[in-house]
Amino acid sequence: MEAAGQILVRLRSGYEVLFLAPDKELGWKQVPSLRWTWAGSYWYAIDFSVEVTTNSRGFRDLERTFHKPEAVVRIALVGDSLIEALQVPFEKTAGHLLEERLNTASARQKEPSLEYEVLNFGISNYGVGQYLLVWEEHTRRYHPDYVFIIVDARQVHRTVKKYKAGLFPRTRDRRLWIRPTFRMDGETLVRERARDC
Repeated sequence: MEAAGQILVRLRSGYEVLFLAPDKELGWKQVPSLRWTWAGSYWYAIDFSVEVTTNSRGFRDLERTFHKPEAVVRIALVGDSLIEALQVPFEKTAGHLLEERLNTASARQKEPSLEYEVLNFGISNYGVGQYLLVWEEHTRRYHPDYVFIIVDARQVHRTVKKYKAGLFPRTRDRRLWIRPTFRMDGETLVRERARDC
């Protein structure tokens, strides 16, 4: 069965992008309101699989309203796969664990307690420029009190590098520009839309 699975993967590798959809502003994002199973590079590796659900906005988070109630403190996490956390059940993601711990600590207070919401705006392979676009298109509409981003050299490199080799047999020899990038023109930050999106 494993040999048959390996052959099937080589012939029909489209499963790798099932959960992502092209997005003209962001480059790509998760498909909204989708329930699917993550199993790494091998969809038939059921022993290591995780059930993933996206909300109606296409993020791995609970359904949230734009309106923020009075006694709620909102924390937005913006990042790449480290925030998205497809490899673990939703209950084990950093954002969900932080929300639970903050609410538990708040409930122990003698005074009327605050409620915390930790919103997950992580998408695989995003760069810092895409973080800015996620802020403009989505995050700010939820009126967060705090915003945290994860940045290292990879995310900075992704922000300025236009081209990437395709992942599939038909596109391996092509250089694709699939993410919006940014460059400086004097003192002005210039956004360059992805050409191959």
